[in-house]
Amino acid sequence: MVKKRSESVTDFKVNPVFRGRTAICAGLILCLFVCLFYTSSCQPTPTPESSPKPTVKTDKSPSPSPGESVSPSPGVSGTPSPEGTSSSSASELRKESDGIIRNAKALADKYDYPKALKEYESAITKDPENMDGYEGRGDVYFLMEKYEKAFADYNTILNKGVKDYIVLAKRGLTYGRMGKTQEALEDLNKAVESAPKEPDVYALRGVYYTDQKKYELAYADLNLAIQKSGSRPEFYYWMGNLYFEMKNYKEALPYYNRAIESRKGYLEAYIHRASLYRETGEYDKGLYDFDAILKILPDYPPAYLNRGILYEAKKDTDEALTNYDKAIEVAPDYDDGYFYRGKFYMTQKEWDKALADLSKAIELSSDKPNYFYNRALVYNEKKDADKALADLSKTIELKPDFAEAYKNRRTLFLAKGDKEKAEMDMKKFRELRKDDAPLFNAEAVSYMKDGKYDLAVKELDKAIEINPKYAEAYYNRACSYYTLKDNKNALADFTQAIKNKVPNPDAYFYRGSIYMTMKKYDEAIYDMNKYIEQNPNKLEAYGFRAEAYFNKKQWDKALEDYELLIQNTPQGSAILVDYYDKRGYIRYMNKEYSQAMGDFSTAIGMQPNYALVHYHRGLLARDMGNAMDAYNSFSSYLMFSSQDAPYRKSAQEEMNKIKNKK
Repeated sequence: MVKKRSESVTDFKVNPVFRGRTAICAGLILCLFVCLFYTSSCQPTPTPESSPKPTVKTDKSPSPSPGESVSPSPGVSGTPSPEGTSSSSASELRKESDGIIRNAKALADKYDYPKALKEYESAITKDPENMDGYEGRGDVYFLMEKYEKAFADYNTILNKGVKDYIVLAKRGLTYGRMGKTQEALEDLNKAVESAPKEPDVYALRGVYYTDQKKYELAYADLNLAIQKSGSRPEFYYWMGNLYFEMKNYKEALPYYNRAIESRKGYLEAYIHRASLYRETGEYDKGLYDFDAILKILPDYPPAYLNRGILYEAKKDTDEALTNYDKAIEVAPDYDDGYFYRGKFYMTQKEWDKALADLSKAIELSSDKPNYFYNRALVYNEKKDADKALADLSKTIELKPDFAEAYKNRRTLFLAKGDKEKAEMDMKKFRELRKDDAPLFNAEAVSYMKDGKYDLAVKELDKAIEINPKYAEAYYNRACSYYTLKDNKNALADFTQAIKNKVPNPDAYFYRGSIYMTMKKYDEAIYDMNKYIEQNPNKLEAYGFRAEAYFNKKQWDKALEDYELLIQNTPQGSAILVDYYDKRGYIRYMNKEYSQAMGDFSTAIGMQPNYALVHYHRGLLARDMGNAMDAYNSFSSYLMFSSQDAPYRKSAQEEMNKIKNKK
């Protein structure tokens, strides 16, 4: 159940670890598509013993290497010579430029993106007509999440008239990351239509659909890419990412395993598999994978970063900090290293250290909204509302659809008394989360805690409209109806919550209690049995079940439950009177008169004015032949019971019979 968020400025939510777009750290996102973006053939990552990775061979390169994928390029036969140069001098410039590009790719393979960018820029300066330079630089910008710059480089290639459908698909994916979904699909669909035999274009469209959470379409494209490519490891990797995004870790794992088996040293697959192990709580397996990565690249910063995250998940704060420190030591300009160490310090409430690290991360990379967002949280903890407000505004400037930034900024505006701006931010927040069923569920929970159940029902109506299978929303709406004494709607919602596999067994308990009021004892017994299976320590459930058995005259089962209740209910509890009375009545029906009399006497001793036990004791005394005792018990029942009590007439008749016999 979602906890209520306070309107107080001090109650900003501090996420211990920001997981990024696909529930993995930013370092993993940067390498998410490294394989395809550096070579369409996706060769193994170079090691000291292996040869350098071949360049991408499209219509911009003379000829493909064996096994490499080539983009269809009708009418294009290589890159033209730079203007104003002879063929021989242009050839020399191209060779020099290609050499620089190879160096750039080697640096990018080691995730040294700043140096790779410098090399690509040098190559482009050397030969502005070498499209491989623009593509490589665009790939690095994409991996650094600098999508505007990546888009500009891909656009440069396509505006030159180069018919490279993989670049077109890359531009489409970049459009998607920029939030331009219409343009993204236009590029991606055109790439697929123009190169229907090219598996990479299907794969890139599959990645786009994964981003957009259109999982069935993503699966169709990625599955087709796998079929068309034979056994490309990166496609297995991306299929694993799809299942990872869906939180279907069982299905994701075999794809990551297949990718790792197919390519020695496949860092990205190791990283994602390790992240999967983190999500499933198999931390040691995740650490084993990061150790394997560090054997390939001993100074690979994201490996240390993610080991830190795993150790943090294991609550080993010393090892977590050691690994965060190591990530920064091997890469002093690694902005993610400072960001995550700053997040770590936030969990430790070391606000000054957190502020220093987050500020350093922003200094190194000033276009990442989460950096500003988390620094705003730190400023808030330090009671510096103005700086917190400035950072939240910067967050929104960089990412206008950052819903939580609007909500937290609204809190600051309220604290400053600016209700108009606060209202505007809340309106924007709800607009951004209009299809977010958990948001409406959370709002409903807030209303429920405030006792405003009618308003909670309205919020839950919206949640269920968005997601008709949202079990928790049905459960919360059922609880609201139950409190409002609308048993009909409560019963329907508890039933739907159970059908949708709500994890809370209380759904059975409350539905069973409603069935008790409806005298549907078989249904009540079924629900209490289901509840007791999952929560065997709640005595109240045994109480309902005992009463149901009692009313069905299933004396043996009722007696078993009442025995348990009497043994386990604390002495002095008012409910014990009823338990002794019911056990006494069962013993009376079983003709265990002496034991029955003991239970009735115990009940009366605990609560002398408990009317029903006097009536039952009267019946027992009558059958035992104790007429005066029976008369007095029936008389006590009439004295203590209300005028509309069910057995008043019967008690009076029994008393009259005793009088007449005298």
